Amino acid sequence: MPPLKGSPEHEAWRLKIQATMKRRLADPEIRVRHVERMNAAVRSGDGCRRRVEGVRRVAQDPEFQRRRLAAMRTPEARAKAAESQARRWADQNVKAKHRAATARAMARPEAQERLHRGVERWRAVPGNVERLQTAAHSPYALKKLRASLRRAWADPVRRAPRIDLLRANLPRMRAQLSRPEVEQRRLEGLAAAFRRDPSSIEVTVHSLLEAFDIEFEAQRVIGRYIVDIFVPDRNLIIECDGQHWHANSKPDRLRDAWLTAQGFRVVRLSEMEIRRDATGLLASALEDAGG
Repeated sequence: MPPLKGSPEHEAWRLKIQATMKRRLADPEIRVRHVERMNAAVRSGDGCRRRVEGVRRVAQDPEFQRRRLAAMRTPEARAKAAESQARRWADQNVKAKHRAATARAMARPEAQERLHRGVERWRAVPGNVERLQTAAHSPYALKKLRASLRRAWADPVRRAPRIDLLRANLPRMRAQLSRPEVEQRRLEGLAAAFRRDPSSIEVTVHSLLEAFDIEFEAQRVIGRYIVDIFVPDRNLIIECDGQHWHANSKPDRLRDAWLTAQGFRVVRLSEMEIRRDATGLLASALEDAGG
């Protein structure tokens, strides 16, 4: 077994192997024989299979896994990996080859099917979607996304094929996003994110409902809308309207009309009202709804 990766012994061992290989491959005859053996092994599959089995046996060794993870987590190993990746991606030929290989691989139907199955399995694990949404909406992720988009769209050579790709995929994207199950998943994800970070006026109303011993659901998905608070036994919807997000009341009127047509009673409490007399307003709303 080679020395531990990242250690001085491993670096010396790697340099020794590299020097030996360079010295041997400098001979044209040896280089030709080496290429022929590699091609024959790839065509037969036996050499690749043996190598994969050997790597798999080593990778399944618990002691090797422990040592490998410990070595990868050191600051020196992380800095070296980041430097190596930056050096590789600085080469435009490497980036072009990587994009071309990825496009060829993803163009195969079986690859797309495997990707979809993997995504569905990942979604089925509890908490994965919520963690991804939290990470995607973090300031660091948004800053990185904006910088990446600026770089991509500032280059005319890269911008033209992206626009063509978007135009070609637009009908498929519209059809996929219009599917009810996709829209339902999107709303459920947004509702889960809103539950983790409620506004101050929503926290106030939640506390009062708990004090009144009233069962409620925060950020409930109803139809194509997400309501702030839903009281099931009274069929009551309570919306906590902040001054910033609810300055334009036309969307709220359309939303309330649809919810009312579905048989729900909608009560809107403004931020000023909640801060002034939340207890009285909530008690009145519950009494009017049959409480």
